Amino acid sequence: MNKLKRILFLLSLYAFTSSAHSASFDCTKASSLVEQAICTDKQLSDLDEQLMLYYKKALLSSANATALKTEQQAWLKNGRNICADKTCLAQAYKSRLAALNEQVATAALKSSLQPGDYLTEKGWGYLTLAQDKNAGLRFSIEAMGVNGHTCQLTGAVHDGKSIPDEQDAGEQHCEVRFSAKGDSVEVTSNSEQACRYFCGMRAGFEGLYLKPGKGCEPSAVNRAREKFKQLYDKQAYTEARTTLQPVLQNCALTLDWLEIDWIRNDLALTAYKLGDTASCQQLLQTVSVDVNKADDELRDDYAPSDYDNVMPIVKATRTNMKLCNAR
Repeated sequence: MNKLKRILFLLSLYAFTSSAHSASFDCTKASSLVEQAICTDKQLSDLDEQLMLYYKKALLSSANATALKTEQQAWLKNGRNICADKTCLAQAYKSRLAALNEQVATAALKSSLQPGDYLTEKGWGYLTLAQDKNAGLRFSIEAMGVNGHTCQLTGAVHDGKSIPDEQDAGEQHCEVRFSAKGDSVEVTSNSEQACRYFCGMRAGFEGLYLKPGKGCEPSAVNRAREKFKQLYDKQAYTEARTTLQPVLQNCALTLDWLEIDWIRNDLALTAYKLGDTASCQQLLQTVSVDVNKADDELRDDYAPSDYDNVMPIVKATRTNMKLCNAR
């Protein structure tokens, strides 16, 4: 439809409608032909009001309100205001409503707790959210602190909160709180002292629990390490390296630092077997423990239980360095 026909259509639509209808804007100030058409047609004015409600909901839930405002302005200019008839306007509104509805639904999903496994950065905490038989959620947390101290909690989750199982009667109850942060879950509590019941003195469970990447769930990492060992024992070194290397490349953010150092040593020894001394040396140089320190110095650096876990890594790294440097 050319510009003249468009103008005549909208003017006729405005002229032959006996009364104005409400819209999301002040119809007494309608300045454009499109706005006048919306004000004089009940279906279009209803769609306009509905769109404004969804737009406000989308703004409240959006992670980037500025971008959404820019997107809305672009739709007004290039989607709605280019229409030359009622059918086009109605379709423009319906398409935009569908897009906003999807954004609101996606934001709602991200703001709700989703079943799955979650890990803290550096892997000291492990959270599982699972659907129970009553269609609610149950949680379990295992967290590791200094010197082998741990936290262990389980319980049912209602409205983002839980009173963990097995608390002593008569004492202040520990309440664990869960808040979805995109794909992650933030875990807090009502009282660190009350929740101390579930933890050793040098451990805690509060923090941000991340959704691990594909293949980085604890069970997947364990399977990869087991498969690596089987291949290594069969002297299938290339396949062994291909199996374990993605774990180090993709999962370092949520792996425990001790596990990362063991994986570095496993890959370094595999590189040595393949004659790749450069990779062997490079991997061992990234081990987090300072293996050049004397054992007594290392004992001063770590709590007793942590020292016992560190020393096998130190000894393995020193041995593997000698192999790589000797070839």
